[in-house]
Amino acid sequence: MQTQGDGLQNLNPYDVESISVLKDAASSAIYGSQAANGVIYITTKRGTKDQRPSVQYNGMYGWQTPTALPRQVEGWEYMSLKNEALVNSGKTPQYTPQQISDWKARGSEPAYLREMIRKSTPQQNHSLSLTGGGKSTSYLLSVGYVNQGNMLANKYVPDDLDLGYRRYNARANISVEVSKYVQVNVNMAYTKSWFNRQQADIGILMRDAMRTPDLFRERFPRQLRGAGAQQQQRDRPAGIWRVQPNRKG
Repeated sequence: MQTQGDGLQNLNPYDVESISVLKDAASSAIYGSQAANGVIYITTKRGTKDQRPSVQYNGMYGWQTPTALPRQVEGWEYMSLKNEALVNSGKTPQYTPQQISDWKARGSEPAYLREMIRKSTPQQNHSLSLTGGGKSTSYLLSVGYVNQGNMLANKYVPDDLDLGYRRYNARANISVEVSKYVQVNVNMAYTKSWFNRQQADIGILMRDAMRTPDLFRERFPRQLRGAGAQQQQRDRPAGIWRVQPNRKG
């Protein structure tokens, strides 16, 4: 079965038997112009003849955390450095010594980057398969489930927006040897994926958050505090980042 760019994303990894990369002329002869850059050939698992039914479960539950986030300077440090940059450019300082002293005494506002990205979010992956076979048949039946949270599901985003990724998989690979010269193979697969994420690129969101000094209080629409917020009011939960459903299913 040929797939497009999201084919690997929709495949249950526990169903994979082997992966091969075809880059020779023979692959181009089979798949035509689509094989100009090579072919990734994936073989899924099958049952074995004369095998007793065997049930296998694979599961994973864990937490995603940012590996490394830059530490932003305090608000008063930013003011001092901004004044220094302006003076070096022959311009007038933007902040007075009294303002810098006041901010040093009161402390900085929460960093936008820390407020935007969650400290951790859960993810889980489950797969259940049944394999076996008789004298002339073999089969594999499997189901899979993936649930991955979104690192941007922060406290300013309404709970009913439900950012994240979920996928459901089902597969049936059945082989029947009709005669010595005829064998029938039936491969059926079903995938349902649900993807709801922010509209803007995560790199742009993080860049803008890192460039915002710790002098501004985070702001978000008052309507978001109530349970009756309308859909068009949910797409800006905070001042510098935009979240809008981008559903795939």
